Amino acid sequence: MLRACFVSDDAVIVADWLDGSSSWDLSVLLHPGVIVDDGPGADDRRGLRVGDDQLELVLPGTAVADRGAWADGYDQVTSAVRLSTRGASAGPVVWALAAGDLPDVSGEGAALIVDGTVVVVSFGDDGAMELALSR
Repeated sequence: MLRACFVSDDAVIVADWLDGSSSWDLSVLLHPGVIVDDGPGADDRRGLRVGDDQLELVLPGTAVADRGAWADGYDQVTSAVRLSTRGASAGPVVWALAAGDLPDVSGEGAALIVDGTVVVVSFGDDGAMELALSR
């Protein structure tokens, strides 16, 4: 697996390329202080509140909420919301967290395009990974 993170002033976009597998499982464990809004929205988008800040979490597919264990330290485990989703894709698995507008993100086969930058990942038979960027 190769993970690339794209960071702007208002968003973080995470893309995972998987070697030889098209099926995937993704879980995002939220800090116990994060509140998940259950209001209307697109299936792949969840509103989050952290104090007075409103964020948007974008996950591929439809996420299911359950509980997971969060630890601030070895002896400080507490329950927290975990959002999980699964699917199959020949391209990267992409998810994002935004406090404002998300950059333009699209996929084309194994390529990911983020605000006009094309990212292509390839895996060699010897286990080597190559990431290529172009604008």
